[in-house]
Amino acid sequence: MRSTKAQPVTRRAPLHGRRGVANASVLPLDYPRNWLLAMAAVAVLTAGYLGARAWARRRHAARQR
Repeated sequence: MRSTKAQPVTRRAPLHGRRGVANASVLPLDYPRNWLLAMAAVAVLTAGYLGARAWARRRHAARQR
């Protein structure tokens, strides 16, 4: 049977180790670096998508000849 006593509230330090920082990421990175990583990931995914579309168009055009 569980105790009905109120348990003390313990506060954990944020994962990035600094209180009051606007970055709520789980990665222990500072905000500018995290932003740059996110933008780089978006750029890589966009380039991959556009490259795959261009490759598919060329392949389709080559088959029709």
